[in-house]
Amino acid sequence: MPMFHVEHMKMPLYLLFFVILSILGCNRPDSNAYKLDPILQDYQSQLASTIAESESVTKQRLDVEKELKESLPQTGQASIHRKRIADMSNRISQLDQQIRFWKIRIESRAKEAQAEYLTAREKNQPWPDPKAVDSYYAQKRLRLSKLAWDNKDRLAKSKEPQKEKEPEQAP
Repeated sequence: MPMFHVEHMKMPLYLLFFVILSILGCNRPDSNAYKLDPILQDYQSQLASTIAESESVTKQRLDVEKELKESLPQTGQASIHRKRIADMSNRISQLDQQIRFWKIRIESRAKEAQAEYLTAREKNQPWPDPKAVDSYYAQKRLRLSKLAWDNKDRLAKSKEPQKEKEPEQAP
């Protein structure tokens, strides 16, 4: 039985509808684009590692407190355990400050990233800016690098006989 001409047009109509829908649907800015920011994701990973370290130190402190209760009097163990507890309490305090810092930094970076995304979208530029991301990771690498001088290398270099420069002769 021959098909009616409208039935022949169903496929092109569906295709046209899909094309129009995809064109209209892709023009809106992403309201959660900041979640794709690699710098923000790095901040979130640092927050997670800080929280994990804080929990670990807290557990260690509880273990040392148990050891303090079980320590023998006048053996010096109690003072060692009290010092370890004080050191761990200070470390927990530092980690709590870092956790608050990372939460604040994540919140501000999310706002910055969303604003950068909208600006880049208006100017048809890539987002996130590869130069900004590379700059961030370079700064992070420098910030986390070893800051102490290696004394052995420095002493070895100072002990090497230095070559004396020959005085230049006047013409």
